[in-house]
Amino acid sequence: MKRKIVILTFISILFLLFVNTVSAGQYNVSITAPDSKYGDIPPIYVKVTDKNTGKPIEGANVKLYINEGDLISNTQPSKFPEHKTNKSGIAKMNNDSNNYWQVENIAGTYPITVWVDNDIFNGEFYGPARGTGSIKILDSTKLSIVSVSKKTMNPNEQTEIKIKLTTIKNEPLEGYRIFMTYSTSKVNTLGGLVLTDKKGEAIFKYKSTVPGTNKLTFYFQDDNGALESSSNGVNISVRALPDLVISKIKRSGNNYKITIKNEGVGKSSTTKLRIKYNKQYKIYTVKSIAPGKSTTITAKYFSYSKHKKYGKEFYINYNKKTIELKYANNKVTTKKDSYIRYKADLVTTKITKKGKYYYITIKNQGTAAAGKFKVDFWEGTSKKPKLTGQFILSSFGDKFKKSLPPGQAISFPLLKAYFPNKKKANYILLNGDKTVTESSYKNNLKKFN
Repeated sequence: MKRKIVILTFISILFLLFVNTVSAGQYNVSITAPDSKYGDIPPIYVKVTDKNTGKPIEGANVKLYINEGDLISNTQPSKFPEHKTNKSGIAKMNNDSNNYWQVENIAGTYPITVWVDNDIFNGEFYGPARGTGSIKILDSTKLSIVSVSKKTMNPNEQTEIKIKLTTIKNEPLEGYRIFMTYSTSKVNTLGGLVLTDKKGEAIFKYKSTVPGTNKLTFYFQDDNGALESSSNGVNISVRALPDLVISKIKRSGNNYKITIKNEGVGKSSTTKLRIKYNKQYKIYTVKSIAPGKSTTITAKYFSYSKHKKYGKEFYINYNKKTIELKYANNKVTTKKDSYIRYKADLVTTKITKKGKYYYITIKNQGTAAAGKFKVDFWEGTSKKPKLTGQFILSSFGDKFKKSLPPGQAISFPLLKAYFPNKKKANYILLNGDKTVTESSYKNNLKKFN
C-alpha cells in the first residue's frame, strides 16, 4: 500500500514539474449557428483561438452539449461525438449521420454549450475551457394541400385547389401571400397569387388546354419576404381530347363532299356522320383524324330531286360515341348546296396621307386566311365604273408571304396622282370579283378624300 502511494506521489510531482516548465495559454471559444426552422439539422461551428494572439488552434478537442431543458429533442441524445478543430481552428459539430440534433422546438433563442479539453499546443499548456452560444429558431410554418376538386379533367375545365398555411401547432396564418406556379410540356410560369383568409386558407382556380401532366407548385412569402415552397405539389392530368367540326360542304350531283376537321388536341376515334332531311337520313363512317388535321369524304346521298327544296342537317359524331372537348359545334344546318365554316373578311381600316402617297391599311377580320385578290380604286361615286385603277394584291410581305392570316393587317402606298380631281370623292374596293370567299362583302368598299 505504501509503495502505491509513493508511486502516485512521484507521478504527481513529475506532472507538476512538467506543467511548471511550459508556459500557460488560454483558449478563446466562440460558437456560430444559423437561424433554423422546425425539421432543420443545423450545423454548429465552434472556433478555438489563442486568447492573447488570436491565432487559430488546430487539433483542440471539442465537445458539444445541448441542454434538453431548453432544446427539446425526444429522439436525439444531448451529447454528441467529439471533433477536433482544423487549421482554421474550426470544428463543425452536429453533422454526424448517426448522432445529431434536429430542431423540434417552437420559435425562440436557445443556449448551446461546448467544452474544449485541456491540451498542450506549441509548448503552451491550455486548461479546459467552456464556451457558450445560442441558436435562433424561427417561426415554423406548414403549407399543406387540403383538397383538389379535380385531379383529372378535360381541356378548359376548371379545378380548385385549397391550400392551408399554419404554424407547427396548426394555428392558421391569415394575410400571407400564396403563389402558384404551373409547369406543363409547353410552359413553366407563375399562375397566380392569393391571400390566406382567417382559416389560413387560399383557393386557387386552374384551367389548362395543354394535355398531359400539369404540375402545380405552391409557395408562400414569409415575414422576411423570402419565398418558401410547399412540401409537395399537385399533378393535374388534362385529357387529350379531339374537337370535330364540319369545315366545308360541297354538293356534286347526288353526292356531297364533306370536310371534317379536328380542332382538338387529341386524336379522334372512328366516328359517324349523319346527313338528314325531314325524317330521311343516311349515316357514313369517318376515319380517325389527328389533331389539327382534316379529312374529306364523299357521301352518296338520295336523289337530289327528292330533297332539293329541303334544308339539310350535317351532323358529325351525332351519337357522341367519340368523347370530345365539346359537342355544340358538331352540327351544320343549311339549305344551300355549299357551306364554308371559315371565311376571310377583308376591310380597309385606315387611310393616311403622307407626301405623294395615300397609305392604305387592310385587315382580315375573318376566320380564314385570304389569298390574292384584286384592288380597284377610282374617283367619282360609289358605283364602280367600267374602267378603274386596278392591281392584284398577291404578296403580303416577308411576314405573311402569299396569304393574309385571320386578324392580321398590312399597309401599302397608293399614289395621290391616281386621284387628280380634288372635288370628287375617292373609292377603294377590295376583292370586287369575290375571288376570296368572305363572310361579308358589304364592307369591301371604302370612301376617302
